Amino acid sequence: PEGTRNGAVDLCVHHLERAPTRPERLFMQFHGGVYRSDDAGETWTDIAAGLPSDFGFPVVVDPADPDSAYVIPVTTADRVVPDGRVLVWATRDAGATWTPHGEGLPQEDAYLQVLRQAFAGTGEGRELELYFGANSGELFGSGDAGATWFTVARRLPPIASVRADRPSASA
Repeated sequence: PEGTRNGAVDLCVHHLERAPTRPERLFMQFHGGVYRSDDAGETWTDIAAGLPSDFGFPVVVDPADPDSAYVIPVTTADRVVPDGRVLVWATRDAGATWTPHGEGLPQEDAYLQVLRQAFAGTGEGRELELYFGANSGELFGSGDAGATWFTVARRLPPIASVRADRPSASA
């Protein structure tokens, strides 16, 4: 983004996602914020307003809706979820507003981290399934586009990557 270029030597892209139904739309988490581009990266709009932190690693975009994206903000100092509450933040209006979703997720003393490739989705729309893994070795899932969450697994090694695929009809 234009405003962060001057003097920037330590700002790295954490994750970038393209909206499949609107390929010129990109969502980005990077070392300096949360941004959206509507022109394939030529210009960027800061969309972090309303989030508890403008720092984080993963982004997931709903394949059916280029206005819907999900992020998991973390603090810049410790790289853990703010206040020990695990929340997935969703936008349905391309980042104009954000809504936290935490039903079924740890809400106290859960100072965990979710890395760049540790958040994934499969499906789309209301049937979008979301999954993320944490450095604590916990894997969480949602079968209703992030409205509610459940624990998939506990006591795994730290999770750096998550992939979500639906079985094919022939499987």
